[in-house]
Amino acid sequence: MNLRGTVGHALLAHRPLQFAAFGSLAIAGIALIGVFLDPRELVNAPIWLKSFKFGISIAIYTTTLAVLLPHVTRARRTARGLCTIIAAGIFLELALITFQIVRGTLSHFNFQTVFDTAVTASMGIIIVIVWLSNIVLAVFVLASRGGDQALRIAVGWGLVIGLVGMGLAFTMTAEEAGLIENPTETIMGAHSVGIADGGPGLPITGWSTVAGDLRVPHFVGLHAMQVVPLIAFAIAWLSRRSPAIVSEGARVPLSHIAGVAYSGLVVLSFWQAARGQSIVQPDAMTLSAAGALVAGTTIAAIVTLVLGARRRPPPTSDRSLAASPAPAHSQAEARHPRRTDTARGPEKE
Repeated sequence: MNLRGTVGHALLAHRPLQFAAFGSLAIAGIALIGVFLDPRELVNAPIWLKSFKFGISIAIYTTTLAVLLPHVTRARRTARGLCTIIAAGIFLELALITFQIVRGTLSHFNFQTVFDTAVTASMGIIIVIVWLSNIVLAVFVLASRGGDQALRIAVGWGLVIGLVGMGLAFTMTAEEAGLIENPTETIMGAHSVGIADGGPGLPITGWSTVAGDLRVPHFVGLHAMQVVPLIAFAIAWLSRRSPAIVSEGARVPLSHIAGVAYSGLVVLSFWQAARGQSIVQPDAMTLSAAGALVAGTTIAAIVTLVLGARRRPPPTSDRSLAASPAPAHSQAEARHPRRTDTARGPEKE
């Protein structure tokens, strides 16, 4: 499969997603220039860095939707309309983020002025619409039939987990959840758990290195849309190249295993962040849970591969029977077919 050709054809087949993907890349490019040329900082980070990260993420997201859209075999026109809504919504959010950067202020959690409140509220409404559209799109994918079943299952898992990851963004503004500490009247929301935003963080992502960061499970969950289907693609490739290792019948359960394992990873990363623990400083509980997840996934995959190998049909198929010579009497009968009474006509008495 030519992946580059597949992506290009998919984007050409849906213009709004194409516009959102390339438009986001263009804004990301402008933001990258701003990172180096604009000395301003916001929350102890280059002010243009957020627009750059969102631009790259949205470009990947819209491209993924374009590639996954052909796997929807039911309500295709409605699915295309939903993708148009999603493309318009998330590109508008990126435009609002960039506009606030030009103004030199926060784009999210910002209620400092009437205008900032309107921008924050607008982005909240946009993300809810995008989230609901993704829910309906996931239902269409799961209800579709035909095509590669293992890949379709992986796409369904990716969309559902992506919905969860997208929904985790709401925890950054939920004071009632107990994750956001000391909100003010003008800044209501935060990424970090246990400390104020703006502390030491990882390069580029900015994820806190000293406390929990809710952006980690949000990121991990959102990108299930790429990871889980890519795992299914890899399994399909391995099944074609090494059928003795991965049988065709094992691909569907392996897709389910990949989906369950990735779901566990999202839960684990959220549990770690909610406890105020940095992703780079896991404690014994986190490491034990991660080890259990890896061990359980490995055992399930091995059992599936072994059972798939046992169920594989023997190599003596119709092809080998067709290649074997026919008995001598069968060949003779083929050359000189036995005459029947009907062919001889009525016998003489």
